[in-house]
Amino acid sequence: MVKHALASGRLLNLHRGVYAAGHLAETPLQREAAALLASGGVLSGLSVLSAAKAVPPDSRRPVDVAVRTRRPHSRPGIRVHRYGDLTPSQVKIVDGLPMTTLERALLDAADDLTGLDLERAVAEALAAKLTSRTKLRETAASAPGRRGAAELLALADGRRPTAQTKLAAAALALKLIRQAGLPEPETEVTLYEGFTADFFFPRQGVVLEVDSFAWHGLVRQNFNRDRRKDRVFRAHGLEVVRVTADELRDTPLVFIADLTRTLALRAGG
Repeated sequence: MVKHALASGRLLNLHRGVYAAGHLAETPLQREAAALLASGGVLSGLSVLSAAKAVPPDSRRPVDVAVRTRRPHSRPGIRVHRYGDLTPSQVKIVDGLPMTTLERALLDAADDLTGLDLERAVAEALAAKLTSRTKLRETAASAPGRRGAAELLALADGRRPTAQTKLAAAALALKLIRQAGLPEPETEVTLYEGFTADFFFPRQGVVLEVDSFAWHGLVRQNFNRDRRKDRVFRAHGLEVVRVTADELRDTPLVFIADLTRTLALRAGG
């Protein structure tokens, strides 16, 4: 029967043992529903954030599924995680599918998201009222030692600026670069060991990083990660230039002069 239906085009093989029958046009969360049928558990991490539009959707990304007791067994298109600390209160039903809460998804996705991307996801979730700062703090506090818990706790602080702080600084940096007639850099490009450069001038081998105290100075993990990023880039022969949001605002001519000199020296070397 299945073979006949496949041959006639009425069945679509989504995962091993999981098929879509009848109307074959892709429906919202079709991949996620199929992944849950194939592996059990609940939707988690980036898949929850994508379903809630807190991060951009990406069909190339595997579906994240969390299980509490079973041994994780991933398969093509499905990434299974074992979270023994997942509680019933952190699971809800959305559009007929079991998935973790947004705040729990943000904690779990901290393994995959870079600092700024995690900050953006938190900002989107808060703006859409999909979670609250109180829930973020409670989730982070319930997972001491988990990677991302400290970052989530810092992001839940209502007194700190949001991701827009760095985004605005980066936009100002690009505006100054263009006004000065400098070479057009590539933006947010992943270079080595998964590290992403804010701006990259490939011909000169120069990386420009824009820092905001709210993000880089508030969370120790981010400060340490930036130092590691710099060492990796320099080990591959790149020159790393860092500028703060304050410098861009208060002394833009100094920033442009320093960057121009660095680009010229690298081009001549």
